[in-house]
Amino acid sequence: MTPNRGPVNKCSVKGCVWIGHWPAGGTCPQHREDDRIDQFLTPDENGRR
Repeated sequence: MTPNRGPVNKCSVKGCVWIGHWPAGGTCPQHREDDRIDQFLTPDENGRR
């Protein structure tokens, strides 16, 4: 039995072929901004990453 995950939507990035369970107008995991990654890419006050 499949759980109710809501409707399937297409990624909103033009040309992307991913479909999945995210809000309408949303993006796939490949195009989604992830704040957890930014903490490793942004230098701290000492210039270290």
